[in-house]
Amino acid sequence: LQMPPKGKKLPGEQIEALVAWVKMGAPDPRTEDTVAAAQAKSAIDWNKAREWWSFRPLAAPAVPTVKQNGWPRNDLDRFVLARLEKENLKPAADAEKRVLIRRATFDLIGLPPTPEEVDAFLKDKSANALAKVVDRLLASPGYGERWGRHWLDVVRYADTAGYHFDGFRQMHHWRDWVIKSFNDNKPFDQFTIEQIAGDLLPNATIEQKIATGFNRNTQVNQEGGIDPEQFRVESVMDRVGTFGTVFLGLTVGCAQCHDHKFDPISQKEYYQLYAFFNSTIEDGHGKGTPSGVLEIPGENESAEAIQKELEEVRGDIERYLDTKGRDVTKWEQSLADEQRAKLRGEAKTALKLEWSQRTLAQKRAGYVAFKPEDGDFKSRNARLTTLERSKSKPVTTLVMQELKTPRESHLFIKGDFTRPSDKVQPGVLSVM
Repeated sequence: LQMPPKGKKLPGEQIEALVAWVKMGAPDPRTEDTVAAAQAKSAIDWNKAREWWSFRPLAAPAVPTVKQNGWPRNDLDRFVLARLEKENLKPAADAEKRVLIRRATFDLIGLPPTPEEVDAFLKDKSANALAKVVDRLLASPGYGERWGRHWLDVVRYADTAGYHFDGFRQMHHWRDWVIKSFNDNKPFDQFTIEQIAGDLLPNATIEQKIATGFNRNTQVNQEGGIDPEQFRVESVMDRVGTFGTVFLGLTVGCAQCHDHKFDPISQKEYYQLYAFFNSTIEDGHGKGTPSGVLEIPGENESAEAIQKELEEVRGDIERYLDTKGRDVTKWEQSLADEQRAKLRGEAKTALKLEWSQRTLAQKRAGYVAFKPEDGDFKSRNARLTTLERSKSKPVTTLVMQELKTPRESHLFIKGDFTRPSDKVQPGVLSVM
């Protein structure tokens, strides 16, 4: 069987009818649904969509009236009490002071209070004793570390690139920016703008550029033989999905392959969002070329950090070589005496040893002699050689950086990057 089947192409009007039928939602012609009814069903009613609770503008609700007017200390208490009274329940008694300081401390900095802090709170008989504890905790660096961690989790923060190699990358400056933002009580609108577009602000500061690391937390595939464009597109889609989840509270990624089934988001609108993120630089292409990597002035990576990465790369190479050990030793055993004589250095020494007894250098030398053309191993080897020769290097962080000429963005048929369709321009969701 062949697709498309051999034979005459359908007449144009039949093709148009088929396209129109699919756009209607492919209604079953055996039912009583008329064409008009099918079209009405498949069309998005934008006015109705905006009435959905999550798309309505925020409005302050009326403060409820309650029977026990002496209990509430603020309007929030009135909402709690109104629900309790509806269920014929009474408020719980005040917690004792030891419980209060434990709750507040765990909640705000993620650690228990010290015995000295508990004693000081118990001795403080003032009416605002708990407020003073809360103010102290909010002013603690631990507050940003505790609550910033939730943000790091939501936006997939990682110090490694993911996938099979999972190589180390420097992202801690963005992590520290998040923690500092929480501790500085940075306004949420500014917190949002700087992470999405800090590099595009006029006269952007280093801190604002660091903030755009929000969008560089995507996984990076460093495996040999991959299609770089495929994983570049996947990174862009990851950013669109993360942006939708984090800032819109929507699963916009559902519209990557088709119009969203439940929310008023069309596939075209998904790719309009995609276009905002599609014209950034991911990697450098030579000296002096912008690379999406920001060097932090006056900072150099310590020998300790280099040693850690060196150990990681050595371990990765040894694991890779151990998968080839049987092939290498089989090849060595097949060599004639004159071929063995041509081997030099560690490769020659390795001939006398079992694979498990060889050092990393001997395994490397033996494998290079066996298969010098292996590009994947060459790239690992080059990284190891660079690390072994390095003493210290500048501290960097991954940032967003726009291309001088924007890339064209297209709607992908069924979400497949190899099947580009209509061109799209950057745009926001109509429902908003």
